Amino acid sequence: MLAASLSRCGQLSFVASRRLMKRPSLAVRSTTTTRRHERLHSTYNDENLTIQKEPHSSRFVSYLTDVEGDRDYLTRFVKQSRVLTFRPISECDVDQTSTALFPYDHCIDFINDRDMLVFGGDAWDQGGSDLYVMRQLLSLKERYVDRVHLVVGNRDVNKMRMHQELGSLNDIAAPPHQGVYWLAGTGREGDPNSGLWLSTDPVKRLQWMLRDTMGSPRAFEYRRCELEEERYAMGQSDAVSDLDVVESYKRSTDPVTGEMSRYLSQAELAVKLGDALFIHGALPLTPGVIEAYGDASESIWSDMTFAMPWLPTGLQARCDTIYEWFAGLNKFLHDSVDAWKNIEARSDDPLWAINGGYRPYSSYSNLVQYGMGGLPGGPRGNNPTIVYQGWTSDGMPRRFFDDTNSNNHRYVNHVRDFFQRADIKLICSGHQPQGDMPNTIRVDIPGDATPAFIVCADTSYSGDTKWLNESGDCANSSRHNFGRGTARSGRGNTAVTEVLIEQSQRTSRVLDVFSHGVMSDGTSFETCGLYQDLPADFVVGTAAAGLHLPPQIGGDKSPWWTKAALKDGSFLMSTGKEYDCWNYALKLK
Repeated sequence: MLAASLSRCGQLSFVASRRLMKRPSLAVRSTTTTRRHERLHSTYNDENLTIQKEPHSSRFVSYLTDVEGDRDYLTRFVKQSRVLTFRPISECDVDQTSTALFPYDHCIDFINDRDMLVFGGDAWDQGGSDLYVMRQLLSLKERYVDRVHLVVGNRDVNKMRMHQELGSLNDIAAPPHQGVYWLAGTGREGDPNSGLWLSTDPVKRLQWMLRDTMGSPRAFEYRRCELEEERYAMGQSDAVSDLDVVESYKRSTDPVTGEMSRYLSQAELAVKLGDALFIHGALPLTPGVIEAYGDASESIWSDMTFAMPWLPTGLQARCDTIYEWFAGLNKFLHDSVDAWKNIEARSDDPLWAINGGYRPYSSYSNLVQYGMGGLPGGPRGNNPTIVYQGWTSDGMPRRFFDDTNSNNHRYVNHVRDFFQRADIKLICSGHQPQGDMPNTIRVDIPGDATPAFIVCADTSYSGDTKWLNESGDCANSSRHNFGRGTARSGRGNTAVTEVLIEQSQRTSRVLDVFSHGVMSDGTSFETCGLYQDLPADFVVGTAAAGLHLPPQIGGDKSPWWTKAALKDGSFLMSTGKEYDCWNYALKLK
């Protein structure tokens, strides 16, 4: 019976299932991969003082985002990380006697006692190992409270809907439900205008929620596979039923005891470490916000209430500084999670998803709305949220190179102003796929010789990246993506990147930013630091002009973007259209 059940999981076998529970091999790291703690910096003045650095006067912040339940990617990341490692469970202070299940013989740990990890959100949905990924992150966070920072992503916050729309553990049937507002007028299952009610069968309800409202069509069967792997590893032979999958989702999203509740309780919407900011999406500059502000002389950031859409309409409130806004964002998150945990508050809150919108009273549903891209009755992207807004449009950071559009020009000016007022040099985010390596956007600040940078690090479609030769031909390129292979997610089996932010131990100022890993064609790489001197013709994080590059893709007018300068002397150029991304490796002669 178990064999028949496992066959539904594709490539899984008894051997593979047993292996998935075991500790990854703890391979010795190459001595050629030199850590940078003792490197001296002469290109950056920390608080306007030239630092004569001593060994270990800096720390590294490792940035990881959008794992989306991909255990294989998380394993590749940790095994090549310069901050993290795997250790046997006997060497980790993991509480296995509590109600927090941790059925693994290994755990993630830090290599040293200085460095940190920021996880940028979106822990679940696409990779088939949601529980494993979440439990490993939570275990590390709970062992190193001050060194691990968790950011809330849209795929995390939308799981708060489960309790309201799927029901509690004791419910035999799912609650009555008419559909969700973002399907209104589509004619699809769940269109609230259709007059049809959704089935109250909890299996059908969960499958519909994952497939049609959370962009996770394979997640139901993936959870079955993960539960079967767990049972087999613990010596159990009974198959996992549809109702077992429903129960697992109910337990893992329980507002009080579930893994997702533990994550949201310890996460933040905005994490600021020194002059580095970590958010899931981008600044809340919607087209409507920019258009309404126009060319007013006062800074758009002088009153941040426009970026706090959960505040009741007509409330006489003003948020004068970006720092107050950061605090307000995280208070809103924690208040919402507390309300979600309160059974009385949950029972008094009508089903949110049918009509959506921000409630005029304090409600945990307002956090769910904050994690959405659009508001009811408006265009996609009209919600001023740092969870769902993005830096790129149609596959490229177009607002940063197309200044013929007045709103694009205003957008870039608002971004520059934000960096200045917030006194930050770096924003790291995920949410939008960028190919097989993080993308960089350079932001020059008037009156400041040191540029700021945005690093977009979602590489969840690495397996689909295309490589071009000089004539713009994919088929005859000397470099080829290995594809998705046997991976359950779009990352494939090969690509992996760790973004490392070097900061002063004393002041937390950013000293340098670089990344390393493996690209989709299997090539290992390390980028030059963003604050290192580079050839003048190539400015990382900007559009490349006047260079001999392959022809534009499909007649598209997008330029090539200088994505990274690599340690081997080459430059990775990138261009994109919608979800497609093309790479070109340019070597200077």
